[in-house]
Amino acid sequence: MQAFGVILALIFGFITWGIVFAIAGSNPVGRVGGLEIALFLSPLMGMLGPAVLKALDARDVALAAWLIALGPVVGSLNIVLFIVIVGVTHGNPDGWSPVFVLANVIWFVPALLRLWRNAKMRGVPKERIDGKK
Repeated sequence: MQAFGVILALIFGFITWGIVFAIAGSNPVGRVGGLEIALFLSPLMGMLGPAVLKALDARDVALAAWLIALGPVVGSLNIVLFIVIVGVTHGNPDGWSPVFVLANVIWFVPALLRLWRNAKMRGVPKERIDGKK
């Protein structure tokens, strides 16, 4: 059953990543610049990247494949949310606004919290982590 899930994820991933590359190559909305690339990649690097690594560490290949396949969807949603929020509040996206910075940084918060928690646990004996005395 896991092989079937991986095959479905590969098919879905080919479609979604193909759409992203087709849109980026044909430029239907104009020139794709650093703003759009940063907005697209921030959820991939901040949330999906660590989640894929964790899934592969747990040997859950199907979950990792689905996370990679859903990458373009999440990246595109981040761009759409940025355009909607900036369009409602400021009228026209002007580049490096506080909303742009927030739209990129917010995706890295869970990974940073996890790193901070792991750094705090580094000196704690394993018995305290497991809850045993």
